Amino acid sequence: MGIDLFRHLDPVLLNDQAAKIVPLGLTRIWGEDDPWIPLERGKALHALIPQAVFETLPGVGHLPQLEAPQLVLERLNAFYQTKAKTDEGSAPWEG
Repeated sequence: MGIDLFRHLDPVLLNDQAAKIVPLGLTRIWGEDDPWIPLERGKALHALIPQAVFETLPGVGHLPQLEAPQLVLERLNAFYQTKAKTDEGSAPWEG
């Protein structure tokens, strides 16, 4: 199975940190064919922060931003547009 980078994460600590981060918005874009960190691990990580957005890209591996940059850009743009609408156009750093 590839390198298991998430085996050392403490789920309780991650949830505490996620509670602080997620109000700002969080999206993950995961290659479904990632040989290093399989999709199942991405799904498990998403289960720890279910209020975040979890996007998968079929046929893409560990580096979606290099393997499918247009798809990543489209997913990020959709996320930011949705976030801007729900926040009524104000970003956290805009006060």
